[in-house]
Amino acid sequence: EQAIASWAVAIQPETMKIRLLEESLRQAPTPVIGRVEEDRLLLDMRTVVEDEIELLAESLAAALSVET
Repeated sequence: EQAIASWAVAIQPETMKIRLLEESLRQAPTPVIGRVEEDRLLLDMRTVVEDEIELLAESLAAALSVET
């Protein structure tokens, strides 16, 4: 087994259930796939290239604006 260096952004919304955020991101026009650990959504930034950061931010903003 080999470890791969990486880092993640952890998102823990205050007013939205984490599973709703995860589902909203998966269904976005450009799907965003993360993993849930300890009631936080982790996005592995190893899989995001610099040109995709703005699109990722837009997808997050849209998903976080979904009414619960």
